[in-house]
Amino acid sequence: MRGDVVTQHWSTRTMPAPAGAPGVPDVPTEAFPVGPPTPTPGAGGGAAPLPRPEPAASPTGAGTRLSYLPAVIVSLVASVGVMIGSVGPWASFLALSTHGIEGDGAVTLVLGALAAAALISIVRGGGTAGFGRRWASPLIGALCLIIAMLDLSEVASVGTAFVGQRLGLQIGWGLWLMTISSLVLLIAGASAAKKTRKK
Repeated sequence: MRGDVVTQHWSTRTMPAPAGAPGVPDVPTEAFPVGPPTPTPGAGGGAAPLPRPEPAASPTGAGTRLSYLPAVIVSLVASVGVMIGSVGPWASFLALSTHGIEGDGAVTLVLGALAAAALISIVRGGGTAGFGRRWASPLIGALCLIIAMLDLSEVASVGTAFVGQRLGLQIGWGLWLMTISSLVLLIAGASAAKKTRKK
């Protein structure tokens, strides 16, 4: 008898009460989800997603703005060549030589200095210049080239006959340097003028 009471007492305390019984709250089934747990990023075995790399910043216009610089530098070197060639020998005969500064070289010397000044002003202005300064160097290069061609023709035409052979003037290195530099100044100066911006 006592054993039956103990068994009934134990079963009453340990057996779960049916749903809806008095004193037992209803627990929604959604509180206990069925199925494998969802992995949390960075916790347990779930790997956290890698951060997406930021897109590379688009290059600024610095490279475009400085595209004129190589042509300006070449033009500046050519203008110095015009000035050096203007003071060098333009013609020689035996031990005698005539320097360009004694003739048209004085004009090309001034023109070369003006071209260099215009090019330096373009660099100091950050590639921005007016129409006159932008196109000064190619125009000066064209003028110096015309002068050089005329002097080359004149020096080559001077000569004299001696013992059945024609002896003429030799073209000096100064005139050759001025001619080549004028051509380079014309081409590079035109390229620099196109790449510089209007003021």
